[in-house]
Order: sequence, then C-alpha cells, then structure tokens
Amino acid sequence: MNDLQYVKNAENTLLSSFYTDSTLLEDSNFKESFFYFSDNREIFNAMKILVKKGLPIDEDFIQKEIKNINNFNER
Repeated sequence: MNDLQYVKNAENTLLSSFYTDSTLLEDSNFKESFFYFSDNREIFNAMKILVKKGLPIDEDFIQKEIKNINNFNER
C-alpha cells in the first residue's frame, strides 16, 4: 500500500467517526484544509453544515448538502 492509500484510509476513518458520532465533529477543531482528497473535503464540509443546521449526518443529507454546496459554487 502506498502513502496516499494510507492517507485516504485515515481520512475515511476520521469521517466515519464523525458519521457515527456527530458530537465529535461539533467539538473538533478540524478544518477542510486538513483533508488531502477533495471528495473527503466535500463530505467534511457537508457534515459541518448539517451539524450547524441541527440535521442528522446520514448519507441522504450529506448527498443533498453536497449538491447544495456545488449549486451555490456554480453561481
């Protein structure tokens, strides 16, 4: 396994922990810039927005929020 695969796995593990326990995200100082992979940055940003809105962090809400972010950025 190469170094990038280790990074990808570490990022995925971190996002999974936020997915299972959103309070970890609320209390963390993590930033978008901590993520190397753009897809993980998108997921992280969507999760942060969902937490701020008081919505659950689940696959459907994450996908919808990513679409909202992308639509906003296209304007």
